[in-house]
Amino acid sequence: MLRLIFAFTSITWSHLAFSQNWTEVSPFPGLTRDDGVAFSIHGKGYAGSGFAEGFVLTNDFYAYDPDFDSWSEVASLPSEPRQYCGRFTIADTGYVVCGFGQSGYLNELWAYHPETDAWTQKASFPGVSRSSPMAFSIAGKAYVGTGRNGDEYFEDFWEYDPEQDAWTQLNDFPGGRRFEAIGMNLGTFGYAGLGRLQDDSFANDWWQFNPISGEWTKKADFMGETRYYSVEFVLGGKGFVAAGQDQNLNYLNLVYEYSSFSDSWSETSPLPSTPLKGAFAFSMEGSAFLGTGITSTDLRLSEMYRFDLPQLVSNLKIYPNPAIDQIVFVWEGESPERIEIFNGDVRLISSSILENQINFQQSLSSFPAGGYIANFTWKDGRELSKTFIKVK
Repeated sequence: MLRLIFAFTSITWSHLAFSQNWTEVSPFPGLTRDDGVAFSIHGKGYAGSGFAEGFVLTNDFYAYDPDFDSWSEVASLPSEPRQYCGRFTIADTGYVVCGFGQSGYLNELWAYHPETDAWTQKASFPGVSRSSPMAFSIAGKAYVGTGRNGDEYFEDFWEYDPEQDAWTQLNDFPGGRRFEAIGMNLGTFGYAGLGRLQDDSFANDWWQFNPISGEWTKKADFMGETRYYSVEFVLGGKGFVAAGQDQNLNYLNLVYEYSSFSDSWSETSPLPSTPLKGAFAFSMEGSAFLGTGITSTDLRLSEMYRFDLPQLVSNLKIYPNPAIDQIVFVWEGESPERIEIFNGDVRLISSSILENQINFQQSLSSFPAGGYIANFTWKDGRELSKTFIKVK
């Protein structure tokens, strides 16, 4: 059974860079807090843990339903309260790894199953117990590394296989020892960087991880202020980095987006909140959700905001995905002028001219199994891409 996670990836979107919008939504219902974690599964967000008002570590979790803009309490993490955890999602399960709890630095791995509202403890992270690791998942496996334990920072990097419930050590993260780095997956690659280094300087480097070879490749440096305690999310095939604290210990509300195809950064719409650090974020469909955190006056927050991509994104749909013999694209409004399909190595496979159509069907009979990107271009130069998977 093929289980492949392939994120939506955009090739260029320069004409739409500042058309994203932030909207305040229902606040997080638990105690105000910072340094919690969040993930999304099947159209709902799940968030919890962190350091709450009154200097209290927490282990409570809540589910957010964007259709009703409402929160409901779910099962608490059945272990000690904690903050500074890593998190990732594989298929229909969310995971929380490592962190700092009442007993000190942790190496536990817990899996949350929304269909049963239950947590299961998995094989512990085999490295040194730590807080603030980076974590992301690609193609059914997770990758966790860096972090800190007291004055010791880390650069080790590990792969987790949920089917075997087993860890494997990989090549070290090449950017050096650090904590509060960020990690994400875009397409079939992982990306990681930023954070605070062992010498207490701040990093703005950005690296690409190839899960097949296990190798890292240096990419374009982050264009904003070097920072840690920032939060990341993936939406519309691009990576976003928001908020945090810079090298001068200023709190931030600026947001930047990264295009993996052009290997470039651009500034986008800032958070409409007071500058903050230690927020959590999750994304689903055409929106991301970001909230909680702490301000420069030590005020912990419960505010939540929705970040929307331009309507053009949600108006172009693809089915079935994964596909076997044929893929269909359907859109509303103005027809694209051209579609180009690229393979996972960004090599052009096919190109077609579209003439006032409302859909496009592409035969996949000659396509090898794998991940592909369909890039659509409109007459006015707008571009949008969707990804799909060919199986068998």
